[in-house]
Amino acid sequence: MNKAEIKDLYSEEIALLKRIQDYLKAQRQAPEERVERVTLMLLYRMYSCLYSAFLLTAAALKKGNINVFKLPIGIVLRCAFTDCLLSLYLQIVDIKRSCEELDLRTIEYANSLLDRRELYRDQVKSIEIGLEDDFIDNMWEMTMEDNFLHLLAFDETKKGLELTKRSVTQLRTAGFSSTKSLSIKEQKDFLVNQKGLKTVATRL
Repeated sequence: MNKAEIKDLYSEEIALLKRIQDYLKAQRQAPEERVERVTLMLLYRMYSCLYSAFLLTAAALKKGNINVFKLPIGIVLRCAFTDCLLSLYLQIVDIKRSCEELDLRTIEYANSLLDRRELYRDQVKSIEIGLEDDFIDNMWEMTMEDNFLHLLAFDETKKGLELTKRSVTQLRTAGFSSTKSLSIKEQKDFLVNQKGLKTVATRL
C-alpha cells in the first residue's frame, strides 16, 4: 500500500468518525429527561456517601479511635454536600443552563482524561508486561473514542489519528455562554440568593 492509498484511507476514517459524531449528537435524550436522570443519579450517590459516613462513624466508635476515621468521613461528607449543591443548582436554573453545565463538566472530564495518557500507559504496563507503547496508545484512543467521541476534536495534521481537547475557542463557537463549569463557591453564591435556599446553601 502506497502513501496515497494510506492518505485516502485516513481521510475516509476521519469522515466516518465525524459522521458518527453528528449521529451521536442527534441521538441525545430530551433535555428534561437528561437533567432528571442526572439528578436521580446524584441523589443515589448522596445516599451512598451518607451511608458510608454512617458506617465509618460506627467503625470509629467501635474501635475507639475517631482520629483515624476523620479524613475518610470528611471526604465522603464533602462529596455528598457538593452533590447536593449541584442538584439544587440544576433544579433551580432553566433547562438550557442545566444542560450546558452538564456538558461543560463532561467535556472537562474528557479533557482531563486526555492528560492521563502516560498514567494509563504506566498502569497497563504494571499489569501486562511486554506490550508496546503504540499498542497501548491505540487501546487508549479507542477507549476515548468509544466514550467521548462527540465531545472531542481530531488533530488531522498528525500522521495518526489523534484526539484533542475541546478548547475555549471551540466552546464559544459552539454557543456555550460559559467556558468552564461552575465552582462550588459560584454554585453556593447563586443559591443563597434564591428564595428559601439561603440557609440551606450556606450550611452546605
